[in-house]
Formats: sequence, C-alpha cells, structure tokens
Amino acid sequence: MAIIKVKNNINSELSITHADNKPAKSIVGSDIAVAVDTINDFPLGASDGDTVIVRDLNRGGTFIYDSTKVAGHNDGTNFNGWIRQYDGDIKLEYFGITSPSYVKDSKWVWDATVDKSTANLGTIIDPTVALDINSQGTGIGTGCMVRQYSGAVNVKWFGAKGDGVTDDTNAIQSVLNIGGNIFIPSGVFMVNYLTVFKETKLVGISHNVSVIKRKDNATTNKDLLVSTIDKRLDISGIQFDGNKLNNATVASGNYSGGLIISIGSGTIDGCYFHNFSHHCIQTGGEDRYFTTNTAEAHDIKLINNIINQGTTGEFGDCIRPARTRNLLISGNKTFGGYSSIRLNYYNHDVIISDNYCEASANDIGITMGLGYDCTITNNICKDSTGQHGYELAGCHRTIVDGNIAKNNIKNGIMVDKYSPPA
Repeated sequence: MAIIKVKNNINSELSITHADNKPAKSIVGSDIAVAVDTINDFPLGASDGDTVIVRDLNRGGTFIYDSTKVAGHNDGTNFNGWIRQYDGDIKLEYFGITSPSYVKDSKWVWDATVDKSTANLGTIIDPTVALDINSQGTGIGTGCMVRQYSGAVNVKWFGAKGDGVTDDTNAIQSVLNIGGNIFIPSGVFMVNYLTVFKETKLVGISHNVSVIKRKDNATTNKDLLVSTIDKRLDISGIQFDGNKLNNATVASGNYSGGLIISIGSGTIDGCYFHNFSHHCIQTGGEDRYFTTNTAEAHDIKLINNIINQGTTGEFGDCIRPARTRNLLISGNKTFGGYSSIRLNYYNHDVIISDNYCEASANDIGITMGLGYDCTITNNICKDSTGQHGYELAGCHRTIVDGNIAKNNIKNGIMVDKYSPPA
C-alpha cells in the first residue's frame, strides 16, 4: 500500500493524480489525505473528516470518513464510514461491476430504499452479493442499483445465454415473474419449462432466429410454456421447439406440449411450433391444470402461425382449443399432427378462416365438437391420412362456407350427431 500524507495545511488545495494520470477530486482544507491502491486498503483508526484517495482504475476515487455512517456500508459508496465523493450518478464500477456487457449496456441509478430481496439481476442489482441470477435477491436490507430503460425487458439482462447449450430456465423464468413486455433476442434458449404469472407480452425478432427450445431430458409431464391466470399473454415472432427426439415420449407417460393458455386471453401471432409429443397450442380448461374441467379461455387470436407436428412418431394436435369463447383462428399453416385444428368441446363464438391444413396423420383436418356460433370459412384441408377434411359433431348455429377439401382419405366434410350443448 502506497501512502502519501499531507498534514497541517491551512486553506491549501491538495491535488493527487490516479495511476491513469487523471487527477483525483481536489480536496480543500483537509487535515490529512492518504493515497492507497485499492478499496481494501483504507487505514484503521480514522477520524471524522480524514480523506483517502483510492487509485484503483475502476473503483477508485476520493473518500472522506464519517463515523456516523459506518452502519450504511454498501461496498460501493460507503465502505464502513468511508464515503465516496462523486458528482452525478452512482456508477456500477463503484461496486466493482465492470462486466458482463448485458449489465453495463444501460444506465443504472442507486436507490437506497429498494429492498435487496427484490434484486433480480436484470432490472435491479444488489451489488453486495454475487452477480448471478441465483444470488441476487438473497441480500438483507435496502439499497440497490436500478436499471433505467424504456420498452421491453431483454432476457439476456437476466443472464440468459441463448447459445443452444446453457440451461436458461432460471433466467427467463425470472423475467416472466416480473411480466410486462419481454424481448427474446436472436439465439436458441434452452429451457426446462416456463410459467406465466402476470400479464405478459413476449416478442422475438422473428421465428427464424428467436428460439425457445425444450432442453434434453426435461421434466416429464410439463408443457413448455403455461399460463393458468386470467391475464393476457401475447406472443409474436418466436419459435418454440419441443425437442421430442431428446425427451421421454407419450408412451412413457410424458404428455409435454407446447403453449397452454388455460384461462385468460391473448394473441399468438407469427410464431413457429414444432417437435412436440403432445398438443402444440392449447386453450381452455380441458387439461390437467384444472381438475373441474370448467375453466374458460376467452378473447383468443391464433393468427399467422406455422405448426409442424410431422406424421411419424408421437404427436398431438397442432391447435386444440376447448372451452374457449371469442376465438379467432386465421392464417395459420399446419402440417401433420393428430388433427390439424381440433376444437374439442364447448367452444363458442368462433371464427376459423383462411388456414392451410395438410396431412393430419390420425384424425381430421378441422374438427369441432359440441360447439356453437361458429363460422368455418375459406380454409384448405388436404391429404389427411387419418379421416376427414372437416367434421362437425354435435354443433349448432354453425356456418361452413367456401372451404376446400382435397385428397382426404375419407370424407371431405362429415357431420355427426353428438348431442349439442345446452
């Protein structure tokens, strides 16, 4: 530790230069000034008003001792009573945070009132604990750095890598816990499974480059992305990959699908779903998340998506609403699957239009059971190797108009006689 002492000066100015040849903050009228190399070298036995110059390039600066502030230690602006002298904003470098880039690419502001338990790495950092998603939020007391930003939250701020190898489950789930507008940048983000708890909007660059993929040997009987709250979930421009070749199959009890909106509302637009061993997109309460089977999704738009379930191995339906009202399914392209679009009981106020459905492998192109107030128009269902192009079973107040059925193994349009809903 290099020490310089200047003593017994009256109304004099002390100017000390850092190791990078930049002048330190000038001290006027100091009784004692000490120059040290790092923030670990503060002298012992200090008196109020003593001054220390720390020459470290990142964490250096001028510090004045105040014994009344010892308890406010925060490892950045207060070191056991040594108080940093600065102009303007508190910098991340004061706390030793010089990387990674996803932390440094925004402006941060110190807020002494923010509870450390709310630190999440992405928008709130507790600088007194390790800079990782598992350590943030474990601190005690108050005082955090708060990111200043507008627009969507980037999942990489929370430590997601998107390298196709790293398990990004915890990072992305941390963002979903906050909700709001969330950006999925370019990359392949490997996850176990994800749950939506708040109103959320997920936006990718496009489904060609922003990919959320189930990791190898993921937890069984867990769908990739699930919302079971009565809030909006909007998703656009993202690819969802079920990675079924590297996970347990339905035959072994693994009913792992893609997106589930059990209740609530939302729009799924311009996404790509593939490689799932169970249903790709499912809405409404006909699932294992609601044992009473009465939950109802509402105000759902499934538009301009591509769903490829394939025709070999195990797969569910491409799109499977149940107990959903005010539903629009339009402009989607589906390939394979058990059925292309299966409205499986008690859907109402539905429009199914302008979809292209090819090669449903086990059942029907577009089918609706026990529903009402539905319009099916301008769709193409072709090359079904299961049964019909279209099927209506126990439906009423339903219009089927301007559709094409071609090369299906059984009927073009089948009307069945199940009892309609009350």
